[in-house]
Amino acid sequence: MKRPLSHMIDHAPRKRVKQEKPSLFSVLPWFRIVLGALMLFAGYSLGRGALSWAHETVQNWEGPKLSEEAKAFLMLEGHAADTIPDESPVPEKNEPAIQPLVKKSEFSKSMAGQDPRLVQKMRWLLDDYEVPEGAVVVLHANTGDVLAAVGRRNGRSDVGAALEAKWPAASVFKMVTASALLEEGLGQGEKVCFNGGLRKVTKKQLDQRKGARCSNILTAFAKSQNIPFARWTDQKLNPNLLQEEALLWGFGDANRFALPNGSYGTPTIPKERLSFAQTGAGFGDVPLSPIHGAMMAAAVANGGSVPMPKLNATQEPVYLPVLSEKGAATLQKAMVQTVSKGSARRAFRERRRPAMGRLGAGGKTGSLFVESRAGMDLTWFVGFAPAKNPKVAVAAYIINGPKWRIRAPYVAREAMRAALLNTSPYRPTQDPLLVKKKTKTRSAAR
Repeated sequence: MKRPLSHMIDHAPRKRVKQEKPSLFSVLPWFRIVLGALMLFAGYSLGRGALSWAHETVQNWEGPKLSEEAKAFLMLEGHAADTIPDESPVPEKNEPAIQPLVKKSEFSKSMAGQDPRLVQKMRWLLDDYEVPEGAVVVLHANTGDVLAAVGRRNGRSDVGAALEAKWPAASVFKMVTASALLEEGLGQGEKVCFNGGLRKVTKKQLDQRKGARCSNILTAFAKSQNIPFARWTDQKLNPNLLQEEALLWGFGDANRFALPNGSYGTPTIPKERLSFAQTGAGFGDVPLSPIHGAMMAAAVANGGSVPMPKLNATQEPVYLPVLSEKGAATLQKAMVQTVSKGSARRAFRERRRPAMGRLGAGGKTGSLFVESRAGMDLTWFVGFAPAKNPKVAVAAYIINGPKWRIRAPYVAREAMRAALLNTSPYRPTQDPLLVKKKTKTRSAAR
């Protein structure tokens, strides 16, 4: 007789097995990839910051600090206690005051005083991008030394492009207008509300008092807004005042900056209301040369006084007052905002980072469509760097056709970087990937 199977059944209650919840890493395998990418990006950012800090520390290093024993020894030897004696001390010379520039031939003689590496880098920049016409001038903002003057016309290098006042100043003339407005008492708290005005200023816009956008002089200058400057010119200035201010900035036959003949423009200040307001906003007939633009930037960077360009680097600098220290400080602030959040913001950023690093920069952009030559696009940039305690003043202009590669703000940016950070502009003609791709294209065409 078979025994029942009931004795084989376990009637004891069974414990539930607690199931573990799946982890985020097992459910979302791509989360590892995203987390790894974020960690790599954080490491890259920290590394770039550390390198930037190290570079700035090296640039600002003032030499080894001497111990008390070393200072006592140097005092016994007859040297200064805070400095290390040079092996071959240079005797001091009392140089005579410089003579202003009056001839292009004399200015050309000063080319030997330029920085040859900076000059070569700027030539490469204009040649590699096949700029139809353009020029860049780099001055020492405090001494007036000509560090570089490079031009290109008709497919070859031509320094004359850096000395000729051929093209309109466009919105760079807002520097003159802003200086006159500040002298007339325009405060930073006064705002103008407006609509439109990107390419032109009409009588209706000049008379309008309401608008969706409101700006003070700092914002209007940084973003190169035309209607605010046109209204302020109409309300607070007159043709005589603007003409006198332009003369102070080196324009006109008075040639206050003592530039070579043809290197300064004579402004045409109309008396008709709308034309006068448009001139104050940068639409007037006011020719400008790169050397003149660099001197304008140097005047702002140097606290209101412009150092005259020198024929000899050993000569003592001569300063010419242009605007008040208060006005220069306000213009400096507005020009720094132009680079940080204004019309030059994109040009001064590289891979979502400031191209000038912690140094910063300031400037004023200008752009104009040249109607006399079909398809010609004119861009200007006049500025200085670093943002605090500027050392160089730069001016650049570029003439492009319907198809273009670079514009003036980029050229000026690379000039500042080369002068202060000793960098070299990107050279597309030397890029192995582009050269290889171009060679394959030619081979396939054959």
